[in-house]
Amino acid sequence: MRRISALLLCILICLGAAILSRYDRNRQANVQPVVLYAVINSQVDALRASDFSRAYRHVSSDFKKKYDIAQFTGMIRAEYPALSLSDRLEYGAVERSGRRAMIEVYFIDRRERVIPCIYTLIDEGADWKIESVRLLQKKDARLTLTGILSCTAGL
Repeated sequence: MRRISALLLCILICLGAAILSRYDRNRQANVQPVVLYAVINSQVDALRASDFSRAYRHVSSDFKKKYDIAQFTGMIRAEYPALSLSDRLEYGAVERSGRRAMIEVYFIDRRERVIPCIYTLIDEGADWKIESVRLLQKKDARLTLTGILSCTAGL
């Protein structure tokens, strides 16, 4: 009788794990791009306001393990100043793979210069967080962009 109970318990545990795994995969696959855009917009708004602590709240827990708020602030000021000086954003392709999403983001300044970036976000359970930002080669805005959504300063 104990063997049958133990076997049933194992079957129930495996079944529960399979259901939770399927639910988690479906939740990740069904995330709407607008949810990801909101994370990026919120961080960029914070950077435009020089509110580095609010911007830091949008980075992943792994990023926070490597860099504290002072290092993050220095990095933004030294390597990414154009992100806070842009007038508007345009979004391009979104690719999802498991818990990660990669998004093309185009920062456009007042002189219509374009700074293309690749944002990588990670699903940390309750929220999507920014894992990395990679700056690409600058473009002339007169070239056609593949962006699908445009956001201006102050949104």
